[in-house]
Amino acid sequence: MSSPRMEFGYHPPSGDRGFEIIRPREFMSDLHRALDVASQSFGSLWVSDHFAYKDEFRIECWTHLAWIAARYPGPDLGTIVMSNSFRHPSLMAKMAASIQWMMSGRLILGYGAGWYENEYRAYGFDYPPPRIRIEMLEEGIQVMKAMWRDAPANFAGKYYRIDDAFCEPRPDPPPILLIGGAGEKYTLRVVARHADWWNDLVRPAADLLFASVSKVYGDRVLGAVLTGMGMDGAEGSVLIRKSGGLVFGESEETATIYGMPRAAMAAGGIDAEFPLSEMAHAIVSKLRRSKIGAA
Repeated sequence: MSSPRMEFGYHPPSGDRGFEIIRPREFMSDLHRALDVASQSFGSLWVSDHFAYKDEFRIECWTHLAWIAARYPGPDLGTIVMSNSFRHPSLMAKMAASIQWMMSGRLILGYGAGWYENEYRAYGFDYPPPRIRIEMLEEGIQVMKAMWRDAPANFAGKYYRIDDAFCEPRPDPPPILLIGGAGEKYTLRVVARHADWWNDLVRPAADLLFASVSKVYGDRVLGAVLTGMGMDGAEGSVLIRKSGGLVFGESEETATIYGMPRAAMAAGGIDAEFPLSEMAHAIVSKLRRSKIGAA
């Protein structure tokens, strides 16, 4: 019996995400040097799908992915994750089928409902409530799977429709479908019905979240966030934004944000500020009401 195998992938920056030093004039040469090493060491390479958090340097996802695919024929290539809202599912199906065929079946199509409202508004996209975005995500997946499977493909849903659509060359095998998201009320049902793989940020179980909240009371260190992600924060205040991001630090000027460039924090401004002791009470209250969230 073979032993379980853990594989590692590398997620190069598409722009300034607050972790690396991004020099626009040297970005391509820096990227090339990084991928020359990573492509020999990692089983997969991953690209994120954002247009802009604010005014930072950033390359569009599929353009970036195609550039990597043309230059590095070894690793699998994945998106982490593409927003259903940004491209009609029939177009996405054709794009994914084409690159899957051209690079001999190495695509992992990471797909999600989208989340960053400021980005939607800036680029002129509607930003429906979470439940509608997730319903649209599920229909979008059904459209793509129909186009990869049937010739011609037809689908009539609440949000999307295709009539006698051909998607040649149809991908064989279809791309691995990875769905990103964590909401237990809606998203995980879509994952269960349609996903090959599932992606989420670091999200501990309820008992771990409550343990982290207990740590707040004793150490005045934030150990959990309202969206269900787990990490240790800094002493001081917690700055909360309507988009759902949490910022750790004393002020907007000095704060850092988990999993998001500083530009994203600045884009929406700070909507509320709480001392950590008050934040702990808010976390406990929310968890008791929602059982770790509903969207």
